[in-house]
Amino acid sequence: MKHDATSPFADRLERARAGDDSTLNRLLSENRSWLRRLAGRALGLKMSRWYDASDVAQECLQVAGRDLDKFQGQNLATFRAWLRGIQRNLVRKLWRTQLPRLQREGALPCDSQGGVLVEESATPVVEQVERREQLPWLKVAISCLLDDDRQLIEWKYLRNDAQEARYDELADQLATNAAQLRQRIYRLLGRLEEGIPLLQRLKRQDVAPHYQQILCWQHFRAWSAARIAQELGCTEKATKTMLANARKQLQSPKPT
Repeated sequence: MKHDATSPFADRLERARAGDDSTLNRLLSENRSWLRRLAGRALGLKMSRWYDASDVAQECLQVAGRDLDKFQGQNLATFRAWLRGIQRNLVRKLWRTQLPRLQREGALPCDSQGGVLVEESATPVVEQVERREQLPWLKVAISCLLDDDRQLIEWKYLRNDAQEARYDELADQLATNAAQLRQRIYRLLGRLEEGIPLLQRLKRQDVAPHYQQILCWQHFRAWSAARIAQELGCTEKATKTMLANARKQLQSPKPT
């Protein structure tokens, strides 16, 4: 009976390893909600003000899909333990790399619904970059965002009248909740802040243009391999191979 209970998972795992993208997607997506709950607890109140548990779970699944050949187990329990380990490492990296920066910036107060209340006098990455005379990089980073996201950042920080738009004004224009809009904007600012060094590395490493494009789609637009494959008109497996090659080129020492 134990063998029968584990065989369906083992069969799906084998098909996923053999390149069946639909089976792989189903295998991963079945654990999304569970991973999101784990991520929410691991991030805690402090870190979750800046990072969404869904984004952490999505990144975990992307890593798992890319590194499935490294998984040596044959049942759901060991698979979930493996996923938990991947996500734990991702969260640890966030705490290690981002917490010092967040502590320097100071904690942002929240409203009664848990929305981040950002003071209008806060200094976002847009202004910080302008002060460091890196505006050309910022413009490239903003251009990599989805059209709606790019327009939102431009409305908020880059208006022609040089006057920063208020959150409540933007919320009224977009018929949305101001607290949710604040969180969306600050997630975008995080992508921009982390994306500028990525753009600089892409140029420094002389990464192939088509690899630069898919890495930027993944970072600035938070597109999955499946979404990138749809944009390129190819299979998800081919996209994952391209992403792996792109990361390898990005991380490899540049020939002298």
